[in-house]
Amino acid sequence: MIIVPDDPVAAAPDEALKASVVKVFDGDGFLANVWNPFRNAWVKRVPFRFAFIDAPEIEQPFGSESRDYLNNLISGKTLRLGPVGKKSTGFVPMDPYKRLLCMGFLTEQMEVGRVHYYLNGGCGEGSVRKARPVTRNIELEMIVNGWAWVVEQWAFDREDEYFEAQNDAQRNRRGLWAMDNPEPPWNFKRRQKRRSRKSEGRPTDLASIPRCPAGSQWGIRSARLTASGCNRLRQAAMCRFAQARSPSNELQQIATLCQDVKASL
Repeated sequence: MIIVPDDPVAAAPDEALKASVVKVFDGDGFLANVWNPFRNAWVKRVPFRFAFIDAPEIEQPFGSESRDYLNNLISGKTLRLGPVGKKSTGFVPMDPYKRLLCMGFLTEQMEVGRVHYYLNGGCGEGSVRKARPVTRNIELEMIVNGWAWVVEQWAFDREDEYFEAQNDAQRNRRGLWAMDNPEPPWNFKRRQKRRSRKSEGRPTDLASIPRCPAGSQWGIRSARLTASGCNRLRQAAMCRFAQARSPSNELQQIATLCQDVKASL
């Protein structure tokens, strides 16, 4: 196990959360009770996701190993969590699955003995002669030990440091990098989604989707559709062309998305 000492900047009570981990879902998501300093009480069972790593899905090779590694690392422990707002979420620290996005730090006693660490872009080994508390970066530990990828969909301040840690894990074939060509989870989920569409007989590309007389495409839950979708769908959620070709629940979801986008314009 390689630890990654880190020194997060001091934060106000409303900028960092104290959380006690209740359950780990996978290599990047968990459930925690969160301390509310203003009400002097715990908020129970709040879902979180680490903002800058992406672990393999449970169905993928090393998915369960990644989950088990994170579980051994944080389960039952108290973390400092820094909420992270992304441009893709309107800078609200929440993902589409209603999980709070965060960076996580664990402070615990480092006992006397040998220790393997990652610091300043490289791994090292040394002896701890006096036990003392050390604060560690959980995301970087998942990366450098080879149990998660760095997210590639957006830029962030420490991405160079994160990618250096990933390259170190890959060079040394740690964790999932024991495989020659591990599949990133975003590619796996995209492939699963295409397979699901194909099995349901649904079109998998924009060119094959029919257009309604108003000129919009039905059934594609994307920003492009909701921003420029059918006016009749926006106004009354009653586009007959869409209604004839998509299930009623999906029609309602599309209508809701259109209304949400319209309200935000």
